[in-house]
Amino acid sequence: MHSARLTMHLLMSRKPMAIRMPNKPQSFSYNSGSAKPLQMTDYSYDSKWRKLRDRRIEEEPLCRHCLSAGHVTPAVQVDHIRPRAEGGKDEWDNTQSLCLPCHQAKTAEETRLRMRGY
Repeated sequence: MHSARLTMHLLMSRKPMAIRMPNKPQSFSYNSGSAKPLQMTDYSYDSKWRKLRDRRIEEEPLCRHCLSAGHVTPAVQVDHIRPRAEGGKDEWDNTQSLCLPCHQAKTAEETRLRMRGY
């Protein structure tokens, strides 16, 4: 019984070990490193873009995706239909007004597909 108490005492008196998580990778890809996650800082948005964005929101104040589903939701984001990461331009015909949830879902899906090489 004495040795069991001593063992428990030794185990309980140890300092807890710090568990370190591995560092987050700088970039990753499913197709041998050719695709990287893109950040907003990878692109510059100038006054021309801000004017286009303001005009799009003014002329199309409701989310295009929600309207197609029969919902009325104010648009707060201007989205590139063909993403800039895939060569899309800051042009009227390549933009649409979206609400925040629709824009986030569309961006997440595009990023997922780009990471898989589609």
